[in-house]
Amino acid sequence: MSRQIERLVWFSAGILINSFGIVLITKGALGTSQISSIPYVLSLQLPSISFGMFSFIMNMVYIVLQALLLRRQFKPIQLLQIVVNVVFSASIDVFMAMLSFYAPQQLLSAIAGCIVLAFGISVEVAPDLIMVPGEGIVAAISKVSGRRFGSVKVVFDVTLILISSSRHCCRGCFSAISSAWASGRCSLPSASASSSISSTAMCRCFSISGHWPKNRKGVDHEDQKSADQGYGTHR
Repeated sequence: MSRQIERLVWFSAGILINSFGIVLITKGALGTSQISSIPYVLSLQLPSISFGMFSFIMNMVYIVLQALLLRRQFKPIQLLQIVVNVVFSASIDVFMAMLSFYAPQQLLSAIAGCIVLAFGISVEVAPDLIMVPGEGIVAAISKVSGRRFGSVKVVFDVTLILISSSRHCCRGCFSAISSAWASGRCSLPSASASSSISSTAMCRCFSISGHWPKNRKGVDHEDQKSADQGYGTHR
């Protein structure tokens, strides 16, 4: 029991660190992480709905899509992703409010956020407890399509960036971007340097720390068997 509690504590800490890292990146006004790109752009288009709330909605969509794709293979334990989603999304709004006064140097904030996010993901995956929604949908697509997780992940991330960069999605952001540009703080909400940097930093952090979850449920790059096991067993 104590071991399970310890894993839960570390997993929860990882989720909080992740949300803080995303907020740091976003506050740098150079963009945001791939998984948060659509919620961020939508929050600019509809300021009455917060970044965290849009993140919650998008993650709920991912959870529903997992259930639709996997059907009977979708295990009840994966519904805990909803709890993770609540904590993660609420944390984004809390940290955004806490740092509302923060006017950082753009590049330094983006780099710091990428480092924090990379560390947070290492902490989150190490307990091997449960998949987060953004990871779960990729694992589900990987399992159904028979493609490797790594390949699906790249396509999935690029798709999110392209959607958030589209004219339709960004149309309502033009005024905000123009204002940011005029004030010298141009915000590129999705297809940004920080998206690429955060991806590289996370992969590097995993390889250095040895925490890349090679046998973790649904996230093994090298072997499709791991994706199959992702919804078949839960330790």
